[in-house]
Amino acid sequence: MDAISSFEFHKIFVRVCGFIDFKGKFTVEQIEEELRKARKKCERLRRDAESTQERAKFKQAAIGYGNLLQYDFAGRAIYEANANPKGIVAMTLQHGYKEAKRRILAQKRAHIRSRLRRR
Repeated sequence: MDAISSFEFHKIFVRVCGFIDFKGKFTVEQIEEELRKARKKCERLRRDAESTQERAKFKQAAIGYGNLLQYDFAGRAIYEANANPKGIVAMTLQHGYKEAKRRILAQKRAHIRSRLRRR
C-alpha cells in the first residue's frame, strides 16, 4: 500500500468502508481483524450462494479482502489517520464513515459561512 498515492488509497478506503465499520478501530491489529472477519463472511456466503454469479462475487470479495491484508491496508490507514487527524480516514476511525462525512461537510459549510460574513 505504500506505493500507491493518497488519492488511490482514499478511493479504496471509502469503498471498503461501505462494507466494514471501522468505528473505534485505532490499531493495525483491530483493522486487520475486521478485514479477516469480512473475508470469512464472504467465504461463508460463497458456500451458501445459490447461483454461480453469487459464488463468483463472494469469491472475488474474499480475495480482495485477502489482498488488503497482504498489502498492509491497515498500516496505511493508521498512517493516513496520523498524517491528517482531521481527514476522512481519522474521522472514520473515530466516528464511523457516515458520521465522519457529515462532520467534514458541516465543517466546510461553517468555513464557507464565515468567509461570506467577512465580506
